[in-house]
Amino acid sequence: MSNRTRDLCVGASEADITPPAPVWAIGMGNAFVEPDGTVHEYTGRHEPSRGIHDQLMLQAVYLDDGVGKALLLSADLLYPIAAPEIMAAVADSCGIAPEAVFYSVTHNHNGPVEHPAFIDLLVKEAVECARDAVKQARPATMRRASAAYDRLIYDRSAPWGPVDGRIAVVNVLDRNTDDIICSLWNYACHSCSLSYDFNMITADYPGALRRCAKAALGQRVPIVFLAGCAGNVQCVGVKRFATPRMYLNTLRGGIETVEQLGDHIVAAGLAAPFTPPLPPENSRLSISRFTINLPVVFECGVDEIGRRRDHIDELLAGCNTQVESYWKETLKRVYEEALDEALEIVIQDEPARAVDGALMTVGDLALVMVPLEVAWQLGSEIRQRSPFPATMIATTTLDYAGYLTCSHFYEQERDDWAYEAIGMAPVVGYAYTPLAPKVFVSTIVAALEKIDNDSRSR
Repeated sequence: MSNRTRDLCVGASEADITPPAPVWAIGMGNAFVEPDGTVHEYTGRHEPSRGIHDQLMLQAVYLDDGVGKALLLSADLLYPIAAPEIMAAVADSCGIAPEAVFYSVTHNHNGPVEHPAFIDLLVKEAVECARDAVKQARPATMRRASAAYDRLIYDRSAPWGPVDGRIAVVNVLDRNTDDIICSLWNYACHSCSLSYDFNMITADYPGALRRCAKAALGQRVPIVFLAGCAGNVQCVGVKRFATPRMYLNTLRGGIETVEQLGDHIVAAGLAAPFTPPLPPENSRLSISRFTINLPVVFECGVDEIGRRRDHIDELLAGCNTQVESYWKETLKRVYEEALDEALEIVIQDEPARAVDGALMTVGDLALVMVPLEVAWQLGSEIRQRSPFPATMIATTTLDYAGYLTCSHFYEQERDDWAYEAIGMAPVVGYAYTPLAPKVFVSTIVAALEKIDNDSRSR
């Protein structure tokens, strides 16, 4: 028997987190081939952003079933900037257990580089937005739909092969009025649709999706975008060339393609049949955290890792772009933390990197949250093996832990896509093994099965 004292209540709010322009935009940089065949090296942006194309937003969704409480944040950023500060501040301000606060991002490559002033803005807006979501909470139900759209995306590691165009939509409704409290969207494509000479702040296609969804559902409805398993999925506006890491905007590329992708995703999602509203007796909220121990292989020993830790400046000397130089203090902290972790892992008998994950379920809906960029094939396998009828996967959540791609990437010789497999190996000295993707999927499926079994036993 459940000891829930009242129905599920949900509140949602959103805030503008667009920094004052000009700022340095994050992500990678220009790379292009001239008509005469001249190849320009892969470089970073060489100047601050030239303006703001559209606003960057942050949403907060609060859930309370009378027993447990949770709060989900989503922001138009590349990775969860200032994650520890934001999650702790929101938990303290809203009276929610720290392990029940989740911070996700859209993996946007046209957002701002991390810097102190922007962190202050983020913390302030996240706390105020979360508080407002708590105030807005009211009895709620959910309706979900599933669709697909894959005509403007491709797998950049196998451009002519299949790709995951699954669209998952969850509309949260006021149980008494049927007004939409918020709408959650999950889709797997990099928010990196533009050539890097488009040096303006933008939310990329999740921003376009949000504008289209608001036009259909109501301008005041918070639209929450959760980045799916898009580790190797790209918008067609950016084309792969044979030269390592070379991208060139195609004729179909540009901001028009971004708008088209957002529009088509929303059109397909809203045209799909929605399930009946979730009944009150099936609205229990469950939350769990777990650890995934991903096996790694080291390419150097403890002495070399220690030497790198003692000589961080040598690694930072490899920052060959102006945006990286601007970001150097942040990179120094990231490298220091990564090398400290590597020193602990390298001495293990069976080296493995511990990656945090989380699950949040409501009825037959499961939301899996991981800090990685995950290949779409792994996401597809998780959904197929999940005991929940609807499983959404939110990547780049809680933290950022790099790529996790298919096993064959770790088995083959390194090529121009090796960075998806080796990640920060040139810094930390290790990469995941071919077993890591299998451990990842099996650990998440086991966590889903456990929470499903626990709910059935109540």
